[in-house]
Amino acid sequence: MRAGLVTNTTGSAATLSGWIDYNADGVFDNATERAQVAVPNGTIATPGTTAGVVTLTFPEVPLGSIGQTYARFRLSTDTAAASPTGAASDGEVEDYVARISLPSTGTVGSQVKISNGQGGLAAGSLDASDFFGSSVASLGDLDGYGVGDMAVGAENDESTGGDPGEGAVYVLLMNSNGTVNSQVKISDGEGGLAAGSLDGGDSFGSAVASLGDLDGDGVGDMAVGARDDGTGAVYVLSLASLLDFGDAPDTGTGAGNYNTLSTDSGPAHLIDDQIFLGANIDGESEANADADGDDTDGALPDDEDGLNHPLADLTLTVGAQPTVNVIVTNTTGSAATLSGWIDYNADGVFDNATERAQAAVADGSTGDVVTLTFPAVPSLFVGTTYARFLLSSDTAGENPTGLAADGEVEA
Repeated sequence: MRAGLVTNTTGSAATLSGWIDYNADGVFDNATERAQVAVPNGTIATPGTTAGVVTLTFPEVPLGSIGQTYARFRLSTDTAAASPTGAASDGEVEDYVARISLPSTGTVGSQVKISNGQGGLAAGSLDASDFFGSSVASLGDLDGYGVGDMAVGAENDESTGGDPGEGAVYVLLMNSNGTVNSQVKISDGEGGLAAGSLDGGDSFGSAVASLGDLDGDGVGDMAVGARDDGTGAVYVLSLASLLDFGDAPDTGTGAGNYNTLSTDSGPAHLIDDQIFLGANIDGESEANADADGDDTDGALPDDEDGLNHPLADLTLTVGAQPTVNVIVTNTTGSAATLSGWIDYNADGVFDNATERAQAAVADGSTGDVVTLTFPAVPSLFVGTTYARFLLSSDTAGENPTGLAADGEVEA
């Protein structure tokens, strides 16, 4: 059963129709997924009372219907609204996300304990009396792996070199079996929180809550309470992207369009601290025309540091084969490939056949310098252009556009 608030003062009887797409096939079926109820003229919704509350009783949820789906509700005096699609002469339609789960007895079916060195949490993460677990909040699927992630407060944590009781929040990226896949600690001077933000005894992490995507950058954000910070405080934290994007211009079409934006199949890599260019990698949003989008978006550290001698290596001479020295790290356990492109003809296309150079990067490489030797610069090339460098253990990273499972892209 589902109850809703309705108003009908049209002078005619109306019908409230609802659909829940049980089998998530994208079709609201009248025969098996619809419920209806009459709404008499003179019905007026009054919040806080039962006035205008009507109940829809749906067909039984079929076995095998599990997961996210959608529901639709239409109120109208027009019989056309008894169907889930098409125009109606009056009324309203509303759609909602719905979740279908299996019934439970309320008893524990399985359990995972997450603590210091347990359940995937790294050993040495916690000290005695950190009060890890003093608050917990769901953050949704932060890393895009289809599993819900969470934030856990440790309000009595002492950050590295800090004072007792500053507090901390651990962002835990989860596996589907309930263990921790990876973790990020946020505290004074850690995890992107500015150094000097917290004092001893602030109890940062005494409360945590998801805020959804507050700033509209596609990444979930959260609020963290610091109960004992003077009169108390709440920190609104806009979380950084787990994706690393390129920065070359994206004009949408023609010369100068390097397919950089995520909406234009731009190159993007899921951030993994085991494989990156240079000394740092950070998440950012999108490109800009100066090829420095992730230098200027406020994310620290600045991760455009992969080229050992960028000015010298990218000063090109017609007829010569450019060599570019790139600093790489790969400790993923798998071999990786470093790919680079220089757009010689400045047509906005990084061409694999004539403008690409590649080199293998062995597992265990840590800050190693790898040299890419490019094809000779064509005789007709003169002027300013762009270069792109990708490192990944995913073969998708051997192309200048698209998503790769790990690694980093620069420019």
